[in-house]
Amino acid sequence: MKYRTVYLTLILAAVGAAAQAAITTWAATNVGPMKSTDGGVTWQLIKVTVPNALLQGVPDMTAIAVDPLNENNVYFLAAVTGTTGFYKSTNGGQSWSAVIMPGISTGSGTRALYWLCIDPVATGHLYLEASNKVLRSTDAGATWSATPVLDTIAGLSGATGIAVDSKISGVLYAASLIAGVSKSLDFGNTWTSVKMPSSVTPTLGGVFVDPVNGQNIYVARRFGQGCTDQNRQAFDCGLFNSADGGKTWRAIGIPGSTASVAFDQVTGDVYAGGSEAGVGSTVLKSPDHGVTWTPLIKAAGGVSDGPAVSADPSVAGNIYSLGDSSVGGEFQKTADGGTTWKKPALPVYCTGPTTPTCPSGAQGIPRVNAIAYSAPPPAPMVSVAATVSAASGLSGAVAAESVVIATGTHIATGSATGDFDFPPIVLAGTTINVTDSAGVARAAVIFSIAPTRVTYQIPPGTAPGPATVTITAGDGFTGSVTVQIAAVAPGVYTLNPGGLAKAYVLRVSNGNQIIEDVFDIDATGTVVPRPITISNGDQVYLLVYGTGFRAGADFSATVAGIATPVLYAGPQGVQPGLDQFNILLPPDAAPGGPVSVPIVLTASGQVANTVYVMVQ
Repeated sequence: MKYRTVYLTLILAAVGAAAQAAITTWAATNVGPMKSTDGGVTWQLIKVTVPNALLQGVPDMTAIAVDPLNENNVYFLAAVTGTTGFYKSTNGGQSWSAVIMPGISTGSGTRALYWLCIDPVATGHLYLEASNKVLRSTDAGATWSATPVLDTIAGLSGATGIAVDSKISGVLYAASLIAGVSKSLDFGNTWTSVKMPSSVTPTLGGVFVDPVNGQNIYVARRFGQGCTDQNRQAFDCGLFNSADGGKTWRAIGIPGSTASVAFDQVTGDVYAGGSEAGVGSTVLKSPDHGVTWTPLIKAAGGVSDGPAVSADPSVAGNIYSLGDSSVGGEFQKTADGGTTWKKPALPVYCTGPTTPTCPSGAQGIPRVNAIAYSAPPPAPMVSVAATVSAASGLSGAVAAESVVIATGTHIATGSATGDFDFPPIVLAGTTINVTDSAGVARAAVIFSIAPTRVTYQIPPGTAPGPATVTITAGDGFTGSVTVQIAAVAPGVYTLNPGGLAKAYVLRVSNGNQIIEDVFDIDATGTVVPRPITISNGDQVYLLVYGTGFRAGADFSATVAGIATPVLYAGPQGVQPGLDQFNILLPPDAAPGGPVSVPIVLTASGQVANTVYVMVQ
């Protein structure tokens, strides 16, 4: 018997991509903190009042940081009329407290010379580089103490920059004034150090850890001193780079000096603020992990080593250049990765006449000294909530070679449908791999995808038992779920909510074979049963589509409770994973007028979902 090919109709829910959650950008300025909630387009000045009388006034800020786990916790270092304080807000800047930092002098007009960072997990651990030493707080900034002196390790002297690994708790780096970098794995209690590969003694600045790959680290090179490459050829270099977490280092051939490095977490581009020979103060960009660099702007401001740079962690190409010329106003921003730059309009703290509440330093264009961000939105991880038979929709074990549906979140980045006869293993970037109980991994063919739903086939050969299904969305995010695999798990497809069987009729009448449908489409577009006439002496066969029973045995079926032989049960023969069973409809299943009768298939003792047809 020749079987008719029927394509499964899948209704894909159209799910719009969720808008990216906004993060707050904080600016440390010479007139106190400012914040932006629109990616740096507009800014709001936050005036700070604290109980400590010695720290009341206009704070000239030099460093700022935001708790990576709680955006309401904001910290900054600032000086008020010669007194340095450490400020803290636990409500997103609505109110502040502060403690005096004895022995720390932030000076006047400084930019990016002080570094403040927070452990990514134990966020009560704060680190501050000031006055060439590393200070540590274990109580969220209430008290501070010095970490072990670095000049006792490998002959290094004085800290000029610090950074934490943004993913691993307890990992801290410190660049030393003279030629070396130290690393701590225990919150700064103990350190190991290495010196830079140079025949001279380079003066170092800040240290910068890639937030995506913590093994990738840069250290700024100050004052444009010469250094050498592996062939002992001298050249000016502006950076050192390590690709192995600080174990080994190489010189980066920027002809000049640098102030800072920023990482575009979306595109992978690297930016450096520097002072390059023949260009002057500039922002440089590398699209190839530091191999080549292109200057983007001239006269970017900044002290002798160029501007500081900062990259928005959630928006591609949203980069800030923090110049620091004597006249101010060198704060610039690009939203397109450096092609065009604008100077954001910052609110003025006050305008004359000069008074204690409006000192001369608070009048005019504010100077931005550092940038910090609230934690970016969490990565859109793939999450699978359920895996069911595509035919029955019932949970439980599914069979090898059967068609299944996984539902969840971020399963795919969009919607797409493949060729049902020749489905691909990659559909709009989504891939699915199934590792069975024997440890064998196989790629699955995919029929359709949507952000919350994907239809695929359990690969042939998948062994019974628990299997790990790994779904990778088109943007590279991956999630895994355990699915129980059985030899047989029969399911039958339906055409409407009433359980109308997905099937067709083969009628044999007077030696002629006639194909008939089991459904009609009414005026509203609804699928409704079409009555099947089985009482006029014809042989009427029903060919029903399902999945999950091709490996079965001992098949049986009932129609309206009447046992009927299963003439065939197995692969449909064209579409992967699609099964079919054929039965003869018993004439006595339709006493009287049109009536909906149940059909129940059993395979290897496993009962499929009940489906219905209309007979008369």
